[in-house]
Amino acid sequence: MTESNAKPIRRLVRVLRVAQVRKDDPGLTGLQLAMKFGVSLRTIRRDLELLEEVSHSDSTDIEVLSLTEPSSAVRQSIRSG
Repeated sequence: MTESNAKPIRRLVRVLRVAQVRKDDPGLTGLQLAMKFGVSLRTIRRDLELLEEVSHSDSTDIEVLSLTEPSSAVRQSIRSG
């Protein structure tokens, strides 16, 4: 896998993990999430924006959680990210 392929996959995995952590502990702040994942607050904000977009799209929960076939909204966000 090339670096250009790995970066979007790493982001997708992180975004899915952020979603799970927020589900488990909805009281965490953006700063706490950034520290937990070792990324900037700006990165976490982008991740949360992506999750918000996906939650308002036509995708199903199964699509959002699937690493093998993410929804078109997720694919587009990864490409433009």
